Amino acid sequence: MKNEYIYLLLREKIPIREILVKIIDENEKIERRESLEYHIDRWEIISSKYFRSFERSPYTIEYNYYSYVLDGGKSYKYEKDRNSDFYDYTGISYQCRDLLLTTIKDESLEFDEEKDMIIDDKCILNKEKIDWLRYNDKIYSILSKKILSAFKI
Repeated sequence: MKNEYIYLLLREKIPIREILVKIIDENEKIERRESLEYHIDRWEIISSKYFRSFERSPYTIEYNYYSYVLDGGKSYKYEKDRNSDFYDYTGISYQCRDLLLTTIKDESLEFDEEKDMIIDDKCILNKEKIDWLRYNDKIYSILSKKILSAFKI
């Protein structure tokens, strides 16, 4: 649609079809290249800020978690991201993103498109697993809100 509009505008000034097609093709190449460069730039900026947010123990490759749930959801230890570049750029705490991914990640779950349901090891997701997922969602939701509130202090 856009190229047709450009073609019609150019046709008023340039009567030779081959030249018009060449101009439109070159314009498409430039737009694709610029779009790719833009998205690569976004990826490099955002992902580098995200991965720099993680602090690792100097003695192991383990992450130093500093926000977590205690006593089965009765109390919470939390603080804002120590390196806030990712949060400052995106408005999202890397800890909250990590909690979300942890909550929804479960390698034993699959989605059966034919039956339109979630299955667990080839059987319908059992009530215990659903309850556990809901419980994690609830406690991590509270933790995420507390982490975000720490940014507003």
